[in-house]
Amino acid sequence: MLLSSEYQLHLTTAHLNHGLRGNEADEEERFVHRISHAMGITCVSKSVDIRMLRIGKKQSLEELGREERYRFLNDAADACGVQKIATGHHLDD
Repeated sequence: MLLSSEYQLHLTTAHLNHGLRGNEADEEERFVHRISHAMGITCVSKSVDIRMLRIGKKQSLEELGREERYRFLNDAADACGVQKIATGHHLDD
C-alpha cells in the first residue's frame, strides 16, 4: 500500500474461501473485506466447497484447492482489469 502511489498501482484484494474451516473461514473472509475497506482497497471474494468439488476426482484437497485458487485469481484479475497478481498464501504455492 505504501508504494502504490509511487509506482502508480491500483490494488485489489482477492480472497478465496475454500469452505474447509467452517465459521472460522467465513470470519476470515469478513475480516479480509473489513481490512480492505478500511484501507480503501477493493475486495473481491468467492466461497467454494472444495470437498464437494473433489467428489469423483482423483486429486487431493491441496491440489484441487490450488487449482481453484488460481482459477479464481485469474478470473478476478480479468474482471478487475489487473495485469499482475501477487499472492500471500505460502511458499510452496
